[in-house]
Amino acid sequence: MKTLTTIILAVFFTVNLQAQHTANLDFFVGTWRYENPQTGEEFILKLRKTSHLLRPLDPFPTEYVVGAYTFKRNGQIVTDCMEKFDSDMHIFRMPVRATNSSRNPDWVDPNSLWMTVRDYGIRAPNGSVKTSGDDTELLIVSATEPHQIRWILREQRGPIFIFEEGEEDGIHPRGFSIPTDIILTRVQDGSPPAGKEQIKKSKP
Repeated sequence: MKTLTTIILAVFFTVNLQAQHTANLDFFVGTWRYENPQTGEEFILKLRKTSHLLRPLDPFPTEYVVGAYTFKRNGQIVTDCMEKFDSDMHIFRMPVRATNSSRNPDWVDPNSLWMTVRDYGIRAPNGSVKTSGDDTELLIVSATEPHQIRWILREQRGPIFIFEEGEEDGIHPRGFSIPTDIILTRVQDGSPPAGKEQIKKSKP
C-alpha cells in the first residue's frame, strides 16, 4: 500500500513539474492595424506579453499575449476597450488573451495562437460581455516585412451562456460588433510609453 501511495505521489508531482511550452509569442507583441477604405473600417489591436499560474501548485507560469482593441467605421467608434490595455485586471478578463502553450513541445505551433476575445460591443440583458468560441485564432501570415497576422473570430458552439462574476447567467445573440476575419499589419513594435504612440498609416 505504501509503495502504491509513493507511486501515485511521484506521478502527481511529475505531472505538476512539467513546464508549459510556448513558442514565438514575442512576434505577436506590438500594435497592429487593419484598414478597409471601401467600407471605412479601421481596427487597431495592441498586444503585450504576460504570464499566469493556471493552478496554485504549478511551479511554472503559462505565457500569454493579452491586449485590447479599437474598431471604427467611417471615423466613428463602434467598439473600444483600449483603456483596459494597461489595466491590472485578471488575465482571463482581458479583452484579448492568446497563447500556444502545451505541456508537449511537439504540439506547439509557433505560427498559431488559440485566442479568446471579449466583444464589448455585444452584451446580454444582464450586462455580461460576449466571449468568442474556443477555436478563435491568431495566425502569422507574414514573418517578414511587412509583418502580418490573421485574426479569426468564431462563435461558441451551442447556446451562448455567459457568466460574469456578481451577475446572473446571460444569453448573447449571434454575431460580433468587431471584424471576424481580417489581416492586420504591424505598425509598431512592443508597447511604447503612454501618450507617445504614433501609428503610421499602412498602404492600401
